[in-house]
Amino acid sequence: PIVNETIGGLGVDPLKALLHETGEDSLGVLIACLAITPIRRLFKVNGIQKVRRMVGVWSFAFALVHVAIYLGLDQLCYSLESCDFRAIWNDVLKRKFIFMGTISFLILLVLAITSTNGWIRRLKKKWQALHNWIYLAGIAGVIHFIWVQKADFEEPLMWAGWLSFFLLIRVYFARAYQPSQGASWVTGVALILVMFGFAFTGTLLPWDQYAYWATDSSRETIARIPLIGSVLLGLFWGGWDIGEE
Repeated sequence: PIVNETIGGLGVDPLKALLHETGEDSLGVLIACLAITPIRRLFKVNGIQKVRRMVGVWSFAFALVHVAIYLGLDQLCYSLESCDFRAIWNDVLKRKFIFMGTISFLILLVLAITSTNGWIRRLKKKWQALHNWIYLAGIAGVIHFIWVQKADFEEPLMWAGWLSFFLLIRVYFARAYQPSQGASWVTGVALILVMFGFAFTGTLLPWDQYAYWATDSSRETIARIPLIGSVLLGLFWGGWDIGEE
C-alpha cells in the first residue's frame, strides 16, 4: 500500500496517509506471521516455519518506520535538541490509540531484539514463551487501528476477524480446549472477547451505529474468503447487501 500511495500521491494530508499505510503494512505482515503456524499445521507444510522469524522482523521494521514518522514528522523529534519528551509522553497518555500502539510496538521491539540465534540459546525454553507475546502485540495493534479510525471500521475489523481466526486455530491445535487445560482455553477466548470489547467501547460511534458497522464489517470479511465467500454470505445473510436505514 505505501508504494501505491507514493506513486499516486499522498493526498491532502501526507502525514496521515504515511502513518496509515505504514501502520497497516506492519499489522498485515504481523498477522501474516501469525498465519504461518496454522498453515503449517493445517496443510503439513513444515518448511514454511523457517520464514516465521524473518516475517516477524519485517513486521517490526514497518512498525519502526511508522513510529519514526510519528516522532519525526508529527512531533518534530529528529534530534535530542528538538525532542520534547514530556509532550510526547503526554500525547501517549492522552490519546488512547497511541498508548495501545505503543504497547504493540514495545512488544515487537523486544521480540525483534531477542529473535537471534544467540538469544534462543540464552533463553532456551523461555524463548518460546516470550515470543508467544506476539499475539498480544497483534491484539494491541488491532485495537490501535480500530481506535484511530473515526468513521470507516471495515478494514480494522477485517484484520480483527483474521486475528481471531488464527488465535482460535492456535488454541485448537494446542489442545487447550481439553478439560485438563481448561484455564488456557478460557484465557484464549477471554483475550479475543476483551479485544473486541475494548475496540467497540473505545470508539465514539453512537449506540445506534454499532450494529451497522459490526454487521457490515463481518459481512465484508466473510465475502473475502476465497471461493466460498459469496456462498457463505448468501447462506448467513440471505443476500449480499445491507442497508443503512
